[in-house]
Amino acid sequence: MGVYWHRQIPNNLWHTSINCWVRDRHRRNKRFCIGVLRIGQNIVSRPNFDCLTKIHELIASEQYDIGLAEPRRDIAGESYYIEEYKLPGFLAINKSQGFDPSAIITPNDLDQLPFVGLYGDHYTTKQIREIVQEQGGRFFQRIELQTAISSLLFVEKNLGYSFVDSLTMSSYQLMGSSQKNVVFYPFSIKHGVRIAILIPKFKLQSILASSLKDVIRNAIISMGGEAIEHEAQFT
Repeated sequence: MGVYWHRQIPNNLWHTSINCWVRDRHRRNKRFCIGVLRIGQNIVSRPNFDCLTKIHELIASEQYDIGLAEPRRDIAGESYYIEEYKLPGFLAINKSQGFDPSAIITPNDLDQLPFVGLYGDHYTTKQIREIVQEQGGRFFQRIELQTAISSLLFVEKNLGYSFVDSLTMSSYQLMGSSQKNVVFYPFSIKHGVRIAILIPKFKLQSILASSLKDVIRNAIISMGGEAIEHEAQFT
């Protein structure tokens, strides 16, 4: 998932364009998911979307004013700030699984249920796997994806459960899915889900970019985001 803001000067007119990767590609992802469903039930899919690294590269090269992405400090250099937040997590489960909407889902409830979510090496998927297996359960990942929000389309079809953060859940709800059969249950994982605002370090920030940063920060906090302090925290 990535959101980033880009400033351009076409025809000598200054303006700021807004590009949201998840929302722009939602319909494309939906067509892709529906196509995959026709292939079979037990599949592993890896769409070739490398948006996360691209967002960090665009911010590092100062082509964009603001980025919103996972805080990949392993690829981050010294050219931009990372304002990091921890978001609440939720399990997305189809209503037909029979859980009460107010139920507290435990690792034992996930035993042998097929998981539909981010690729196996992603830190959130690793944590879900460890939580289930630590309780003696069997973790089975039916479908691997590059974006969490795409997993909800498979949950709608009752092909498995997924794990998403509050930002993904809110985006999904804003899209107004016609299925209305996905229930979200609060579920904590040890290291949480991380999101970060990325800001170029050596680029003069416009008033508009600064205002957008405040809007994004307030939105993250309103979704339960908690700031994570680091030495190079941007303020």
